[in-house]
Amino acid sequence: MNTTHAMQPVILDSDIVSGSRRLKREEISFEDEMMVIGNRLNFYMPLYFDIAEVFGEKPLLKNEDGYINVYANYDLDLGCVCDMLEIVKVVYDGSETEYYYPLSKEEKTAILEKMEQYRYGSATLESIKEEYLSEKSSVLAQLADARIKAEQQPVSNKTYEQQI
Repeated sequence: MNTTHAMQPVILDSDIVSGSRRLKREEISFEDEMMVIGNRLNFYMPLYFDIAEVFGEKPLLKNEDGYINVYANYDLDLGCVCDMLEIVKVVYDGSETEYYYPLSKEEKTAILEKMEQYRYGSATLESIKEEYLSEKSSVLAQLADARIKAEQQPVSNKTYEQQI
């Protein structure tokens, strides 16, 4: 499991996409390693459906060489599927554009079922959740111990004169 930390993106209305139909249960699948990014578990979704029908025209590559990545995220702190899919359009000139697809309740339910079934090697949603929560509680305990020790340190009244 790879772990990195990232700030939550600012999502503008112009970044929200939708097409002429919703994502179907049978079109939801995952590939590759799951990655922990901040408090989210990131799942890569291969595009085995018509992108324009589901996401609309905005994220499509038009006369550009590149590719589109789609990610579903699971909030490890809240224990639920995040409200939007992340769509990243990568153009070979080095530019990237991010879009977001708001999930319906039915899509979130289907995605959660697929996340619970997905395995990458020995990693599962459940095993990564357990590891994340264990690491989080360990870090919080260390921070609490450090704060207590700092509060118990005597404050020195000794002053130091500058020596020349």
